[in-house]
Amino acid sequence: LRLALASYLHQDDSINMDVSTVITWRRFCNKLWNAVSFSLFYQEKEQEWKLDLDSVPIENLSTEEKWILSRLANCVELCGSGFNNMELGSVTSAIREFLYDELCGVYLEACKLELQNHYGNEAVVIIKPSSSYLQTLSFCLDRTLKLMHPIAPFVTEELWQRLNSSSIRNDYQSIVQTSYPGHNDNVLKYRDESVESDMDTVLDVVQATRSLRERFREAVGKHASSLAVDIFVEPKGIESSGFGSVLSEKKQLLTKILRIETINIIAAESPKHGLVSSCCGGQIVIRLSLSPEDLDEQIFEKNLKSFNARYQKLHKQELRIKGLLVSEKFLENAGDEVIEKNKLKLSKLEGEVASIKTVIESLEILEKQFRT
Repeated sequence: LRLALASYLHQDDSINMDVSTVITWRRFCNKLWNAVSFSLFYQEKEQEWKLDLDSVPIENLSTEEKWILSRLANCVELCGSGFNNMELGSVTSAIREFLYDELCGVYLEACKLELQNHYGNEAVVIIKPSSSYLQTLSFCLDRTLKLMHPIAPFVTEELWQRLNSSSIRNDYQSIVQTSYPGHNDNVLKYRDESVESDMDTVLDVVQATRSLRERFREAVGKHASSLAVDIFVEPKGIESSGFGSVLSEKKQLLTKILRIETINIIAAESPKHGLVSSCCGGQIVIRLSLSPEDLDEQIFEKNLKSFNARYQKLHKQELRIKGLLVSEKFLENAGDEVIEKNKLKLSKLEGEVASIKTVIESLEILEKQFRT
């Protein structure tokens, strides 16, 4: 409830609070709880766990570790600025984007395999140097809890106590006794805009590939996780060749985040056929490497027929409501509430029609590819 109230950008004596906002922040707290539990699972595998990221030289950190620490430094700066300017909405927005979208959405996915390989899946104590991935994750969670504490004191105190239960806490008995992350904290030294720029390219490719996989799943009715991915970098000058070098260097990172075995990076013109998606201003094109064996002809035909029928039905509804909203007679006789409901219904229909049209286009592309 505190997080929901603080998240409103317009702070006044009265707030028109939406219950769905409270539910959203409850889910956010669940995400935070699960992230801390994930970190604790691997901390408990060590005989003497100690949070000591300073012992790991920055140059020894992986790209994803440098990136998440740089994004944490950015979050610390935004939170400090937000509190100084009494903009609580900016603070909660910065924390949510960092934890939900970046730490849990990207970094956790990238480091799961690394932690499993380092510690194993069995709940047994091991004797080996602590993984830098675990140090980085625990450091980020520790600082996130401190950033959140002024707004969400109870859940952050509980999680901080758990996170530090098996480590050295420097005689601090409560999170409230610790310093708030800022210029007196060593987190700001990790800010690296060049690493962030490289990761932006990687994440654009990840988003485009996931979108392409989802199109394939909707069109064909099966997951595309086993399919190889071809990444075409168009030769349009220095900037595009920069994309190629970045993707070649981060190929292993791409395979970890996407959980895919084969990624082919090709410096060539974009393909003229196939199920494709583009990113980075069209200079990078992603294609799923498909073969006729990847498609079930009966399911394919059934899906194409079903989506076309659904498209026709929703498109007729869309045209009917559009006609009503431009009819002078309807606008004169209908009340404001009825007009508003029809506008909302039209907006929803337009989204559904556009989505189905994309799926149909994907099916037609596949049909053309494998029947010519």
